[in-house]
Amino acid sequence: MVLIETLALTNINIVGVSLGGMITLQLLADHPSLFNKAVIANSFAETVNKGFKAMAESWYSEFLSQEGPVKRFENFWPKLVNNAFRSSKEGMSVYQNWHAQASTADGESLANIVKGISDFDIRAMLPDIKQRVLVISGELDVISPVSNSHYLSQHKPDAQHVSIKNAYHLPNVDSASAFNSLLIDFLSKKEERIVCRQSAIRC
Repeated sequence: MVLIETLALTNINIVGVSLGGMITLQLLADHPSLFNKAVIANSFAETVNKGFKAMAESWYSEFLSQEGPVKRFENFWPKLVNNAFRSSKEGMSVYQNWHAQASTADGESLANIVKGISDFDIRAMLPDIKQRVLVISGELDVISPVSNSHYLSQHKPDAQHVSIKNAYHLPNVDSASAFNSLLIDFLSKKEERIVCRQSAIRC
């Protein structure tokens, strides 16, 4: 918010993936006059359920262990992007870059982030969010299942949900072409709903 206020931005289009989607939802609820359209991808309306808390507890413990961020990344990589991307030249390059970043990350800081997001619940505020919202899911995401996106689109008035076929938790990475096409259609056009022309997506 400090950057937005410093630059005096208004009528903002915002995109959030996973944790970024949670932040986006909170911003839409807290500062409705600043935003125009929003894209929420592979995210969560709440993290107070038992399944998420169990997952978060394992992340928390692993981040605090020796070389925790590297271990967490190595264990999580197969769930982040699909098989085709992981075996591609681009996928191998992304793996090496992210692995290097994990090796320099602070485990305690990451553990605190996990702790901080474990009580997120914006469900009661969804009906009051007035901005146009596109909800994207990865068809094969096991971290934030498609049902999470269905919930968001069903409880946020006029939201549209599309699922990218064969995509995992980061469709902006493993299915970038389909993901970017959806963003361009949604953010640049005035139609109330995007038209699902691509074979790679399900409306």
